[in-house]
Amino acid sequence: MSEVTLLKDTNLWAISTLGETTDNNAVSRMNIFTTEICTLFEFDNAATRKRSDFGCRVYTCKSLYVLEVSIPITLQGYFNTVLAKDPQNKSELPSDIWHCSITFGKIIHNMADQENRLRYFKNKGKDFDERRRIRADNTFELRKAKKEESLMKRRNVATIDASPLSPKCDAYNANVIENIEQISSAIFSPDINDVLLATRSARRMVSKERNPPLDTVINAGLVPRFVELLSCEALDGDIQFEASWALTNIASGTPEQTMCVVEKGGLPAFVALLSHSQYRIAEQAVWALGNIAGDGASMRDLVLKAGVLPHLIKLSNVKLSEQSSLLRNVTWTLSNLCRNKPAPHVEVIEAVLPTIKRLLSFDDQQILIDACWSLSYLSDGPDQQIQLVLDAQVLDRLITLLSSSELKILTPVLRTVGNIVTGNEDQTQAVIDAGALPLFATLLVHPRSNIVKEASWATSNIAAGSSGQIESLLKAGLLELIIDVIDKGDFKCQKEACWAISNITTGGTITQILTCVAAGLLKPFCKLLAVNDTKILEVILDGIRNILSAARQVDKLEQITTMIEEVEGLDKLEHLQYIQSDEIYNKAFSILDEFFPSEENQIEAEGDAYTGGASETQQQSAYMF
Repeated sequence: MSEVTLLKDTNLWAISTLGETTDNNAVSRMNIFTTEICTLFEFDNAATRKRSDFGCRVYTCKSLYVLEVSIPITLQGYFNTVLAKDPQNKSELPSDIWHCSITFGKIIHNMADQENRLRYFKNKGKDFDERRRIRADNTFELRKAKKEESLMKRRNVATIDASPLSPKCDAYNANVIENIEQISSAIFSPDINDVLLATRSARRMVSKERNPPLDTVINAGLVPRFVELLSCEALDGDIQFEASWALTNIASGTPEQTMCVVEKGGLPAFVALLSHSQYRIAEQAVWALGNIAGDGASMRDLVLKAGVLPHLIKLSNVKLSEQSSLLRNVTWTLSNLCRNKPAPHVEVIEAVLPTIKRLLSFDDQQILIDACWSLSYLSDGPDQQIQLVLDAQVLDRLITLLSSSELKILTPVLRTVGNIVTGNEDQTQAVIDAGALPLFATLLVHPRSNIVKEASWATSNIAAGSSGQIESLLKAGLLELIIDVIDKGDFKCQKEACWAISNITTGGTITQILTCVAAGLLKPFCKLLAVNDTKILEVILDGIRNILSAARQVDKLEQITTMIEEVEGLDKLEHLQYIQSDEIYNKAFSILDEFFPSEENQIEAEGDAYTGGASETQQQSAYMF
């Protein structure tokens, strides 16, 4: 055989070239191989619960004989599971088929090794704090940067006339130097006007919207000169302003470019400008510091250590009507000081939260966006950190904003509320008591899938709480909406919704668990047993086991198992025994073995029940499925 190809997720198992059509032995090998592979798969396997069907055909392609083998996906998994468990046991396998099978097995294992095998474990016996911790550990995708998030760095690319920071005069648009060598010479001129012209020309160069030549300016040695000019108050502060603007845009670049500004002494120079009498210069310093802080936790801590926070809090007290641009930049820089992990020190969080709360009262959209992102960063942490946010008394305002029609506001607000309900029971209850649950009814049907996903994630963490909190969720009408997400949502939303159901079946009462069944859960839940995602399959299987266990306690097991079989859940459970995952195999097999006994075992069990004189009075259930 010269080639073996596995076509994943199809019934077409393999295509193998048997030899050239001019080879006299090719036809013989083709016939033998076809006969042997048919013989191999013509058996009734108890593990598959059904006779396997297969297809086998031979055709020519580019002067080659090609064998195409088509078998059920379940049997593919079974065959390779056998090989994986005992690769040396080939006594019943013809040599050609053994060679082909080993090749298939290697392909499958190589593909499986590339998949993410993060291990989930059952919530059974865990308290609500532990279940929430498990959920927090499995929300990596929700922690990724999204387009809706505020930018870590911002460049000032506004034209001179459009810039709210720039003085409007014809001189700013005249006599610009385009050559970097001439700029490097003029910026050290004894003529202060030449210095201004060179600084402004360099600033315009690094303010290009596309591909600004930041490295060219850095390599020309201009950064140290810009830092020096931050203290030059000549020409009514115009040189300070232009130098600040240039450094702001250089700091908006790569970490190396940002570090260049810091290493050349930009940090203390910018902090000094925060108390400048001209707001345009103070604002440009705020902007530059925001870019430096946005480069990561270490840079953020350097900015905080430089004493920037008291200045920013003071600047946040300006009137919005008079200095709206300054206030927006202050809010954004504060959000970068709250950003990144590890979180800033508790003292910083306690100092900044009153200002964030005050900024939440503004009606300015950009201020609200950045203030809400600040809270989302600060609430993304342990219970103690979440409590600091709650103690700042911002929850009522957040719940009000949870009904915002502006997506850029709603996204960080929902993230913050979702973070809070990852906390302890009291913190989750605070969100419930604030009236958030009725608003989730709207969020779970939001036209934007990202909002539905975040809402489902938050709901899953509420469902990881006490049975009383689960009851609040049910009374708010969220169960049916969660089931609808499982049925019709995109896959990322479905995964979060499945977590919500699994948590209800873990921490809920029998009544609450079977309410899920009565609400129509089983069909969409079992439908997802066909997905190729090990993590979510474990969650669903745990949920199904919990449902079956609850049903058995109220003598409804037969009814529930019949319902699962009617929605093709039994077939899917059987198929999962052949997936390349020990966790899935064990969970699926355990459910089948415990709750779906074979016919022989069923007859034996019924006979035992009869001879044992089962009571005629059976426990009655109020559940109508």
